[in-house]
Amino acid sequence: MAKNIDYRIKVGVIGDAQLQKFQRSVEQINRNSVKTAKSVKRMGDSMSSLGRVAKIASGAMAIFYSAKGLTSIIAQADSIRNLEASFNTLLGSGERASAMMDEVFKIAKRTGAPINDVAEATQRLAVGMGEMGASNAQINTVAETFIKLGRVGGASMADVNGALVQFSQGLSSGRLQGDEFRSISERLPLVMRALSKELNVTVGELKQLGTDGKITADVMANAMINAAKDVDDQFAKLPLTFEQASNNFKTMLVQFSRSSVVVSALDLLARALGSITRNVDAFVRDISTMIAGMSEFQKKSVTMVAA
Repeated sequence: MAKNIDYRIKVGVIGDAQLQKFQRSVEQINRNSVKTAKSVKRMGDSMSSLGRVAKIASGAMAIFYSAKGLTSIIAQADSIRNLEASFNTLLGSGERASAMMDEVFKIAKRTGAPINDVAEATQRLAVGMGEMGASNAQINTVAETFIKLGRVGGASMADVNGALVQFSQGLSSGRLQGDEFRSISERLPLVMRALSKELNVTVGELKQLGTDGKITADVMANAMINAAKDVDDQFAKLPLTFEQASNNFKTMLVQFSRSSVVVSALDLLARALGSITRNVDAFVRDISTMIAGMSEFQKKSVTMVAA
């Protein structure tokens, strides 16, 4: 009889322990379920917010991303705005920077050169000639003459850009000699002709003058400015190529991107995309929380069944 009593007591204790363990597991599951429900609700709120923001931005995005190649124009617009900010720093005033940008577009249209190349050329010259106290008009004249000399001489835009880099370095250092001299001689020999005319020597004598440090920054700048009229006359005799016409069309589109209407639209689009990004970040965080909660839920359930 005593053995039967002991057996029933043991079974009762084990049964109570299992029941308590089961109850604790159920309670834990309930708590996890509540957490999961809250995460799902936050996710739903984030999705609703994301939907509202997306709806607001959809109009602007449809305008700017519907036409093929328009994303490139937007990138160009950002590049031009950065360039104008750079001119502001180089030239010391917003008024001069704005005026310089206007001239950059005019040079691009007159030469038929890519707007980016003209902008970079002018920027490089602004660095070298700015230290000499040159005006906007003088910087622009040198840039335009240099580009036109390349076209008259049959050089590619890559050669013009390469020669201009060396020319700008010569301006910054105060004289043209050494590697800069050799590079320009090979890429743009007409520049050497303008320099020889400015110094009243032959092209063959220029090398020694360069070695002697006689081709100073003033000589370089004045040679381009004084050659401008003759170069303009020679350039005017050249036919307009399809490449130039195409470049001018692209320049027109980029110039349009500077208009106040487009700038305002780009600012609105940027703010809308920023808002969408912030909401997506919140959405991802809520999804992560929900997944973490679900994983805990599954873990407790498996533990309960195994026990």
